[in-house]
Amino acid sequence: MTTKGPFTGYSKGDEISIIGGDYKGLDGWLWNEKRDTPKFQYVIVATSAGEIGTRVKKSSVVQRRRRPANRVEAALKMHSDIEAMLTKVCKKLARCDLTGDEPELQTLFHQKMVDAHNQQMAEGKDALFFAVASYDDEDDNNL
Repeated sequence: MTTKGPFTGYSKGDEISIIGGDYKGLDGWLWNEKRDTPKFQYVIVATSAGEIGTRVKKSSVVQRRRRPANRVEAALKMHSDIEAMLTKVCKKLARCDLTGDEPELQTLFHQKMVDAHNQQMAEGKDALFFAVASYDDEDDNNL
């Protein structure tokens, strides 16, 4: 279900970013007049062709971040595909009745990150790095 704009008589809700599906990488707003379903959320997406009203999976919607507070948030904001993969992994772990509060899970994730970073560094000049812009609060123009 997609409704193309321009819309009249609707109000935009919270600002969102879409991290999966057909509108991945775009920003928009929650669609206040539409009621969510258990799996879907109604949104207004800002596309190059104008605003479009549609529904997307709830897992594809994240609150839009204005300015990242740290380097991790900056990386996830700039590379929404990474956030989508992280969300997918967390959902699978939740199916195992893990809450994220388990120290063993945090230790495992930390070790996996250390191992991955060491492998990346071992690539030397052949390593591929993603750019992550500055997240300094004093510079509003970075992201």
